[in-house]
Amino acid sequence: MECRQIHKMIDEMLSGTASHVQLQVVEQHITGCEQCHEHLHTSRELSLSLRAMEIPEPSADFAERVFSALDEVETKKPRHWFAAGFGSAIAASIVFWFVFFQTGNLQQSGFEQSFQLSATVEMVPNEVKRVSLVFNAVESIEMATISIELPEHVVLKGYPSRRIISWKTSLKQGTNRLSLPLIASQVMQGSVVARLTRGKQVRAFKIQLQAKNTIVGSLKSVNV
Repeated sequence: MECRQIHKMIDEMLSGTASHVQLQVVEQHITGCEQCHEHLHTSRELSLSLRAMEIPEPSADFAERVFSALDEVETKKPRHWFAAGFGSAIAASIVFWFVFFQTGNLQQSGFEQSFQLSATVEMVPNEVKRVSLVFNAVESIEMATISIELPEHVVLKGYPSRRIISWKTSLKQGTNRLSLPLIASQVMQGSVVARLTRGKQVRAFKIQLQAKNTIVGSLKSVNV
């Protein structure tokens, strides 16, 4: 079996969705594959570190720079409400972390490392739901590509025709937080795939979305 297939099974294993057969396949494969064994170790450590993190103060201009770059592609004026929503804590936001390692710490150069996050973002159709992405860079990154792939029936507010949104930006050392206002047009269930790419290094996170007509109980921040 190809290593890429094993990596997908490892993602499912860490999210708790892998079958008993898949667990056996992974266990058997990693006994003879050092690369996949290292991928499992790295993925597990990252998953644990993500859950243990606290939310620090973000860099002040990251959101504005990101969406200014995106608006240049769209030939529109910058959407300053991104920065406004970004500047203060939002109780209903779900916060997901990207940890971007130095080149020497990434063993599988040229491979995409993807992680299935177990938390699900609950939405109400036709209401804005902010999902915050936190990019934690161990060093300044002059040029990286951020891409957001949206499921059917979900749009980024202000960009209703875009299913895949991609742009280049720089990241400061430390925390760079971006708040995405998402809208589900109807009851749905799907995934947002967010990627951060630097050269041959790729971090990808799959975030589950579920839009219901009503949400029972109060919404709380989730630190993954």
